[in-house]
Amino acid sequence: MSEITVDTEKALRALEKVDKAMAELRAVLAPGVFKEVTRKQRTQPPKDTTEIMDLDLNVSQIPFKVKGGAAASDSDGFAFTFLRDRDGEIWRSSAELASALEQYSKIRIGKFTYQLSKDGVFIQRVISKERS
Repeated sequence: MSEITVDTEKALRALEKVDKAMAELRAVLAPGVFKEVTRKQRTQPPKDTTEIMDLDLNVSQIPFKVKGGAAASDSDGFAFTFLRDRDGEIWRSSAELASALEQYSKIRIGKFTYQLSKDGVFIQRVISKERS
């Protein structure tokens, strides 16, 4: 049997977009006909409770950059790299990290924490907070 993984935050955001679109359609197509139904606000866990997986991957060949496009150093608090090339293919240098990020939302490697940007275009790197 195969395992199915669901990104609940992404699914909740998609549902919110559908709810908003349906409300707009009701307002345009038949104003006054449909009664606006208020839904309870969906509660999401605080982002800080996301478990960070510690892994040992080689990320030294990934060209991380800082804002402005300069190469990132180990002392930069935030850095990023593009996930895909212009043809839409995942860069070979970051393929292993990208695969791990699909499985785990956040990964700690050494002193850095990695995650995909919300739009899925970038891999982001920040200096990890101290472990408690």
